[in-house]
Amino acid sequence: MSAIIIMKVFTGIGFGLLFLFFIYKTIKSVGGIKGILYAFLEIILAVGLIYGSMLMINKSFIKVRLTKFNNTPMPSSEKLAIRGCVKNDGTYKANVVTLHIKVINHASGGSLKQDRTDGRDNTLEIDVIVAKNLAPKTQKCFTKRFRYPPYFRLANIRSHISAY
Repeated sequence: MSAIIIMKVFTGIGFGLLFLFFIYKTIKSVGGIKGILYAFLEIILAVGLIYGSMLMINKSFIKVRLTKFNNTPMPSSEKLAIRGCVKNDGTYKANVVTLHIKVINHASGGSLKQDRTDGRDNTLEIDVIVAKNLAPKTQKCFTKRFRYPPYFRLANIRSHISAY
């Protein structure tokens, strides 16, 4: 069993026992329906804290970076080709690696208000899964194609990678 799973189990057990103790004390001291209502609210809080702590454990142990990122607009087919590789630098497997891309039209200084009068969007946001079950110290290359509006000129492309 890996260390991350053991940490998640003990974190969940620890928070669970702590909040069971608080629930017992609340019902014993307040009593009645009001005590049960307080206990229910504490259960909701406990589940939220357990879930949040497990997400923090995932974020701190899984380290994925984007390498060899390249984008090529293809105006004839109104597509944007994105190529790159993702590398897992951490010591644990990344189950899902997601690439977040934001394309902004006229990012080099053109007036955005002038272009918005015709009702067209000046931003394009794309979230795409680029890898699944990426083992530690491995790299996987990808190529994705997306719709690219023909009226985009001098577009700025920003990217962010996330994994869990």
